[in-house]
Amino acid sequence: MVVHHADRAAVPLDRIDLSEVLELVRDERYFVLHAPRQTGKTSMLLALRDLLNSGEAGEYRCAYINVESAQTAREDVGRAMGAIASQIAREARYTLADPATSAPATPTALPAFRRAWCSAACATCATTASTRARRRRR
Repeated sequence: MVVHHADRAAVPLDRIDLSEVLELVRDERYFVLHAPRQTGKTSMLLALRDLLNSGEAGEYRCAYINVESAQTAREDVGRAMGAIASQIAREARYTLADPATSAPATPTALPAFRRAWCSAACATCATTASTRARRRRR
């Protein structure tokens, strides 16, 4: 499988067991992508994000968040949370074209931001929740 990005070269997803990763995503399980530096981990995650958002693998809303900007805050938790909230909002706006992310992100706005984003996806969430419940009963 190859996912094409507008601003990057094609990134292959055949370096991972895509069916296994998609199963983990569907089951809401964690996975670790571990490899040496400069081997394509971020590119792989961006390609996976794009695949999930394309609708080809199901109904997902996926954003890639890099929280390195919070490192500059050091001991200032409020500033660090603000940086992370801003990154989440920026990526959701860019990746998902989501109107729920139009408000500026601040540490106190993070809960409201999450509620608005989840509300915007309410139909998808309800469908996903009922699908999860059916899978668990099997």
